[in-house]
Amino acid sequence: MTRYWYKFSLLANFAHFAPDSGESLQQLFERVENWLNDMAVQNSGQKPVLAVGHAGWITAAKMIDAGQNIPKIAADWPVSVAYGERQDLPFLF
Repeated sequence: MTRYWYKFSLLANFAHFAPDSGESLQQLFERVENWLNDMAVQNSGQKPVLAVGHAGWITAAKMIDAGQNIPKIAADWPVSVAYGERQDLPFLF
């Protein structure tokens, strides 16, 4: 597994690479941003929202909320949340 991630970190097109025909980072960010926008429309700040997701989804949501761009290289991807870790994201829907 370490070798796979090492090769992945050398990619020139990190944001658009989709491992094994999966979802690219660009697609992940679009999916997360669409969900956040949908929640803003549906919820209008009325109630807390519980979202359960994997570390990549949570990291993308935090980056979008902070106004950060999609990383161009793997080394720019922030440390992900730990397995089982709770994150409170104070979005203003």
